[in-house]
Amino acid sequence: MKINKNDKTRYRYKNLLYGFFFLAIVVILYLVLSFFNSVTIYRSLHTSLAIIIQILPILVLVIFMMAITNYFLKPKTVSKYLGG
Repeated sequence: MKINKNDKTRYRYKNLLYGFFFLAIVVILYLVLSFFNSVTIYRSLHTSLAIIIQILPILVLVIFMMAITNYFLKPKTVSKYLGG
């Protein structure tokens, strides 16, 4: 069964829509729960921010290394050595 370009675009759009829907539900839950227990929400957001700050340098390094690799190694060269 062949999948045409229109179906792929629709599938990507559907996945993106589900992602935004999930994000909206999480944000709404945090807002509703902040009215009942603001101290716990503050602690959880502070912990999340601390984790993101710890991960951010590694993420930047990985993206930088991928960019350098992509600049120097062309896909044709990589597929030649990987047998593709």
